[in-house]
Amino acid sequence: MDTVRHSKIEEAGLNSSPPSSLMAPISPPRRRIARREKVTEDPGRETSNIESAAIESGNQEIVNHLEYFSSRLRHQTRLAPPSGVPPRISIAEYRELYIRNQTRRGHHFIIHQHDHPVAGVHYDLRLQFSATSSISFAIMYGLPGNPNSQRPNRNATETRVHNLWNHLVETASPTTGSLLIWDTGEYEVLTQVTKSKETDSEPDEQSDSKLHVPENEKLVEAFSRRKIRLRLHGTRLPKGYTIYLRLPGFNNTNVTSSTTSYPQRHQKKPPRKRRRRTTVTAPLSRTETAPPASSSAEDESTPDTITPLSTAAIAAAAAAAAELGEEATDELIRRTNAYPGATNSIGSVHQRQWFLSLDRENSGFERCISNGKAVWKQRRRGRSGSNSSSKSKNEAEVKHDEEETRDAHGYDRDGFEPFVVAGRNVERSILTGRTADDVMMDEGVQDFIGRKGWRAVIE
Repeated sequence: MDTVRHSKIEEAGLNSSPPSSLMAPISPPRRRIARREKVTEDPGRETSNIESAAIESGNQEIVNHLEYFSSRLRHQTRLAPPSGVPPRISIAEYRELYIRNQTRRGHHFIIHQHDHPVAGVHYDLRLQFSATSSISFAIMYGLPGNPNSQRPNRNATETRVHNLWNHLVETASPTTGSLLIWDTGEYEVLTQVTKSKETDSEPDEQSDSKLHVPENEKLVEAFSRRKIRLRLHGTRLPKGYTIYLRLPGFNNTNVTSSTTSYPQRHQKKPPRKRRRRTTVTAPLSRTETAPPASSSAEDESTPDTITPLSTAAIAAAAAAAAELGEEATDELIRRTNAYPGATNSIGSVHQRQWFLSLDRENSGFERCISNGKAVWKQRRRGRSGSNSSSKSKNEAEVKHDEEETRDAHGYDRDGFEPFVVAGRNVERSILTGRTADDVMMDEGVQDFIGRKGWRAVIE
């Protein structure tokens, strides 16, 4: 009887092993691997349906960012106002500027106006330091524009290391808000400064060997010294505009933690027996000879030695994270403080707070006494008319330059007229001429609720 039953089971195929889908564990359920969609620019394929916000966030990958964004932004450009305010940069200049800095000596900068739903309106200053990567600072109220302001300083908070192609982006989405190109150009790191009572820094000795050092290498060196004197040659910013970035002692840390927290001020009298142990994670590691971190002025002038991981090691980790899924990618970003494709070889630490101020002397101002008060005025350079370099210009260009640099008494002057960063409702893109609301509308973002309370610095 049993023999007959077993033969019938075999004939029906029921004695075979169950399929693999029935052998899978019931709990926990399988995790689906989130893969990024890679888009190639096929000449015969329409790419207008690709969301630029998805590219900016890394959810979609494209091969040629310059071609994509320049083509997209060309169709979104508004007509320039007759007044010419703010000044504009053409798509051709925008492309040429980016192409010129796609080298290991590139020194491109971008200032994005970012209306984030959680962080609120702020201005992201991104500085290229390698062929592919740039450091980023979030500045709440934008760059200072008045040398006599009662609020001359700004907090500049380090964010993630970005890809160079992020300098091309102008987009919007419901989750990240609007991103608008406020200004762009090339930066210059000043290695020789005028001694001033406003700063505690001494003038650097500029040797002949430093004259030929690329600007991005000067930036890396100044970043390691925690003091950066930066001149921004942009389109909107006035000629000679210079800022000074410095990292205070209580924020001078070189360790990147996977669980990043906001820096806190150290106590005046910390217990000597209690010492915080710091664990070094990728991409930074201390050498065996590096001294421990300290908040004293002596240690601030001689920062610890940082040994970054190799580019190949970080690329291998990024490839492994892409196979594991979105959670592993986020963990890699936290550990390296760099988005996929960028390399944190400069040693940037997430949420580290710097102080940013207008370098008044190097921006062309001099300190004077007016009505018993110290004020900063535009520096005079002597009467105009004897400049031999203007002979090569035509009469219209010479007249325009004289109107910009000459005061009422006929003296050439440095500096600039004060300006105010007015915020998202007023500021326009120097590339497309759009406001933040225009960018939202062009990207199809509706019912966006931003953070309230932002106010321009007019004091």
